[in-house]
Amino acid sequence: MAAHLKQILIVSYYFPPVINVEAIQVLHKAMGLSKQGWRVQVLASGEDTRGKLDPSLCQLLDPDITVHRTVSLSVPVRLVSELIGKYLQYPDRHRWWVKKALHHTDQILKADYCPFLYTHSTPLSAHLVGLRLKAQHRVKWVAHFSDPWTDNPYITYPFTLQATWNRRMEHAVMDRADLISVTSQPIADLFLRRYPAASDKMMVVPHCFSSSLVPSATVQNDPQRVRIVHTGNIYANRTPEGFFRGLRLFLDRAQSSTEKLSVDLFGRITPEHARWVRDLNLGATVHIHPALPYLGSLSQIRQADFVLLIDAPAAESVFLPAKLIDYLGVGAPILALTPEKGVTSALVREAGGWVVDPLDADGVARALASAVASVKSRRTEMLSKAYQRVREQFECERVMAAFSGRLESLLSEARV
Repeated sequence: MAAHLKQILIVSYYFPPVINVEAIQVLHKAMGLSKQGWRVQVLASGEDTRGKLDPSLCQLLDPDITVHRTVSLSVPVRLVSELIGKYLQYPDRHRWWVKKALHHTDQILKADYCPFLYTHSTPLSAHLVGLRLKAQHRVKWVAHFSDPWTDNPYITYPFTLQATWNRRMEHAVMDRADLISVTSQPIADLFLRRYPAASDKMMVVPHCFSSSLVPSATVQNDPQRVRIVHTGNIYANRTPEGFFRGLRLFLDRAQSSTEKLSVDLFGRITPEHARWVRDLNLGATVHIHPALPYLGSLSQIRQADFVLLIDAPAAESVFLPAKLIDYLGVGAPILALTPEKGVTSALVREAGGWVVDPLDADGVARALASAVASVKSRRTEMLSKAYQRVREQFECERVMAAFSGRLESLLSEARV
């Protein structure tokens, strides 16, 4: 394909130095596409992000990637706009950003030929930018969903009108986008139940990890102690209660010194979560730390004997947590508190990890006993072949090569 055609503009509210799941994944994708020979431009918010920044992420950025920022609103105006957007749910609290993003993207597309527009959610408001620009410019539009939209089990619409608004917006995106990418097949299936006509343009593009960022060295742990690590905030419907209660059962049954097991949680937890640690007398075992920069979190994962993943309780989970991909990328054994049926449980089992329902304290205790015994007996072993097979699916080079190939096919089809 001619080099001048391999150009793409990514529209994402979040991008480094912001540190959150969405910003990091857009960074991985921008870097991955650049390595596939694409000229990448990114439009992101220039808003104050209330201290949730990791400047070191910007140092990872390929110098060939151009980053544009929208102009900031004054803090009072932005906060009022977000509050209104949050309660209107049209579609989210970032709805106000659409006008600013449209202004910038319109200028970019008029000044520089760019065949592809790639809108990335969350927030879902990014796709409203794509809807307008698709109507105004001759571009191929890719809409990416990290999570479902109206079928997201964690989004509720208190009023019928809100649900109607969002269904109409969702339908318009499904109808007008040239390609729809999602992070897992179950999310694709959710969309296709409502929009079967979109099957030919639905593609799974999972979260990915960059091998170049994986720490190469590890600190030798105390052979008499097993160290468990959890990175990232515990928020929304996720709860560590089942883990804490299971940990208490494990320690009581083991009748061994708490000094032989250490649980390090890096990130924000609620006051209620902290109270459980006190009430269950886990203070000597569970250590709560502030959130780390992204590379620092990868280093802590590398130093763990095994890592902890906590999902929300549910009958089934369609979500692919980015944390899981970081864990797999570093190569850590995984204990997942996740619904028995779902994307995460299938991957963790295939990789030889432990899966327990998030609320099953007794199951957690039994899984901890198995994991601790396994770690003590296999500390020097390399990753299993099964683990490596799972891990390879999420290498950014592999994921983005497939995505790049699909983009090139879209342009080839347009020229026929």
